[in-house]
Amino acid sequence: MGTERQASTEPAGRSRWRRRLAARHAGVFVLYLALSLLAFGTHVLPDMRHRLVGGSSPDAEFFVWVLRWWPYALAHGLNPLMPKVVWAPTGYNLAWATGIPGPAVLASPLTAAAGPIVTFDVLLLLSPALTSWTTYLLCHRLTGRTGPSLAGGFVFGFSTFVVNTMAAGHVNLSLAFLVPFALYLVARWADGSLTTTWFVALLGVVLAGQFLIFPEIFATGAAFAALAGAVAFLAVDAQRRRRILRGAWLVALSFAIAVVLVSPVLLAMAVYPRPVKHLGPLSDLAAHAQSLSLPARLIAPGGVTLLGSGLFSGNETIQRNGMYFGVALLAILVHLFVQRWRRPLVKVMAVVFVVAVVLALGTALEVRGHLIALPWRYVGSLPLLRRAVPSRLVMYAFLVAGIGLALWLSDPRARPWRWAAAGVALLVILPNPSGAIWSAPTGEPAFIAAGQYHRYLRPGSVVLVITGDRGAQMLWQAQSDFGLRLAGGYLGGAPPDFQGAGIQTKLASGRFGQAQEPVILAFLAEHHVSAVIVYRKPPEVEAKLADLLATSPTRVGGVTLFDVPPPPG
Repeated sequence: MGTERQASTEPAGRSRWRRRLAARHAGVFVLYLALSLLAFGTHVLPDMRHRLVGGSSPDAEFFVWVLRWWPYALAHGLNPLMPKVVWAPTGYNLAWATGIPGPAVLASPLTAAAGPIVTFDVLLLLSPALTSWTTYLLCHRLTGRTGPSLAGGFVFGFSTFVVNTMAAGHVNLSLAFLVPFALYLVARWADGSLTTTWFVALLGVVLAGQFLIFPEIFATGAAFAALAGAVAFLAVDAQRRRRILRGAWLVALSFAIAVVLVSPVLLAMAVYPRPVKHLGPLSDLAAHAQSLSLPARLIAPGGVTLLGSGLFSGNETIQRNGMYFGVALLAILVHLFVQRWRRPLVKVMAVVFVVAVVLALGTALEVRGHLIALPWRYVGSLPLLRRAVPSRLVMYAFLVAGIGLALWLSDPRARPWRWAAAGVALLVILPNPSGAIWSAPTGEPAFIAAGQYHRYLRPGSVVLVITGDRGAQMLWQAQSDFGLRLAGGYLGGAPPDFQGAGIQTKLASGRFGQAQEPVILAFLAEHHVSAVIVYRKPPEVEAKLADLLATSPTRVGGVTLFDVPPPPG
């Protein structure tokens, strides 16, 4: 009788334990979300329809456009991967842009209800909370302890990598939560709490989701997964090697499932014209020796003081340093790697951390004015890394740092001083909550914001926008609900057969002579441009356009509008 009572109470007790654990995990997410809102949302939340987290930038304006384009295209039966509303009438292969189709489609109800700017802000504010939380889940699976896992989650989710990408408006990079979640699934399968079938299926969906957020992380993640697997294989005995080989086979199967799920995007990459892009300068920037240990303006403790000292003067790359770990966290990681080197997991973490940091430094390291060649110069052309920007690889080092801090704090031999050291490590990476960094008005002119364009332009008109802000036209088009088509765009490149990029640069500068005027007029006619909109350009630019088009402009709603006369004949 007692045995029967014990058997009946054990499932109930385990069920209560699971509910308490789930409630604790949910509470951790709420805590992370509160921290994110406090750090980044204070100046945006009162007016989310007209303010952007991280400030207005061409990249942020592009992502606002993307968030509106996907639900608009699907609702109107248009091909979302080949929008003709930009670079009209040629169109652009969006499969080769950072189009975040996954988040855009999932968030489409919010976009329909509140607009794409609100959706953009919500996604950015969720980014550190989600990324911290999935890292916390991974750390908790590895350590079984809440406090250390909470600290580890913070290190990755509020890392300078995530903070820096938020400040730049890069939704595709700040939404990094699926990377630790994929490792969480691996850990669940490894400890036997997740069946093989569920593991393969869930990991396939997660990998497909990552591809639909940003294919570059999908590709670099595959490369680092292969590196981690190879190190683990060499670090364990023969029996566990068989387990690693089986796991590698299952992960490969999950990648195959992901490829099937995203096959429409892959087909568009292969079939539609591939845009011309110029990413050379992004991968050739020289890193600085101080990058890992000196804070920047996005970090609260010491960041503003160091900027004022002139140490970072004239170098915006370091001012927006996304590679800052801080001396305390680096020391903790070194102590962990040395003290627990015999553990295979620690060996894997150490190798991944070092490789990620070294590759993230780019092709060269600047030390006291001298350039030292780095491995990226030689490996950056490998298939999975060919289109990657090396500085983004530091993401994997921050993930290792978060896991490492959790393991270091959960050591049974740990003394109270470790928590003091961890507190210092977390303190010096706190983000700077200044409103000057994290909030800026969208700034679209009344011509767009008040809908004045309806009185001057026919629906579907092709317009050429001349402005110093390359992304403004994307924001305007999203705000007009695609009532205008653009004879250009800001999507990271241009269609291969499109000859308008150079012409637009000449028009924006006003530096064109009589010999180029027929070429410009032919371009306007070929692309059916009915109007040119000039925004915040010097009067001499407007004067040159007036002479070119032989027409007087209309100044309305903060813009100068030129009607383009139809071609003769």
